[in-house]
Amino acid sequence: MLSEKQIAGFSRKRARLTCALTIFFALTVPVLYFSMEYKENAHRSSTYAQKYALKFQQAIRENPRYWQFNLEKFSEVFADIDRECNVQAITVLDLQGKPLYQEAFRPDALFVMHREAVIYYNNKPYGITRITFDLTAMLRNTLVLALLACLTAATVLHFLRLSLQISMQLALANHHLQRLAVTDAKTGLTNGAALRIARLSALTGSRNKRTHRY
Repeated sequence: MLSEKQIAGFSRKRARLTCALTIFFALTVPVLYFSMEYKENAHRSSTYAQKYALKFQQAIRENPRYWQFNLEKFSEVFADIDRECNVQAITVLDLQGKPLYQEAFRPDALFVMHREAVIYYNNKPYGITRITFDLTAMLRNTLVLALLACLTAATVLHFLRLSLQISMQLALANHHLQRLAVTDAKTGLTNGAALRIARLSALTGSRNKRTHRY
C-alpha cells in the first residue's frame, strides 16, 4: 500500500507530465500551420517565377538585343497574373540585379517572401523574374491560432488541475480508509499486530494469576 507521501509525489509527476504535453500540443498547432503555409507559398511563388521566365522567351525571341526596353511587352507578359492571390509585387531584373520592370500590388505588406527564376533563351541567361508574395495574412492567422491554442491549453490545464486535485483527495481518503480498515484506532498498530499483542497480554495475565494462586 502506498504512503500519503508517495501518492502526493505520483500526483505531482502526473500533473507535470500533463502540463508538458498540453503545452507541447498547443505550440505544435500554430507551428505546423505556419510551416505548411510557408512551404505552400514558397512553392507557388517559385512556380509563378518559372512560368513568367518562360513567357519572356517570346519577347526575347522578337528582339534579343533590346528586349529589356520593350516595357509594353512586360505588361503583356504579366497581364494574366492573379492579383487577388498573395502576389505582392513582380520584378524583372537584369543579370547584375538591376530592376528593369517592377509593379507592386500591396506596398503596405508587413511580411513578404520572394522566389526568382532565370530567363533563358537558347541556353543563354538574359535576366531574372522575381515574384514577391505577401505573407501578412498568414502571419496574422498564425498569431490568432497561437492565441486560441494558448487559451485552449490554459482552459484544459485549469480543468486538469481541478481533476488532479480531486483525484488526489480521493486517493488520500481511500488510503486513509484502507489504513483504518487494517489499523487499530487506539494503538495505531495493524489489526494483526494488535490481536497478537492482546493475546500475549491475555496469556501473560493468565499466567500471573496462576502464579499468585500458588
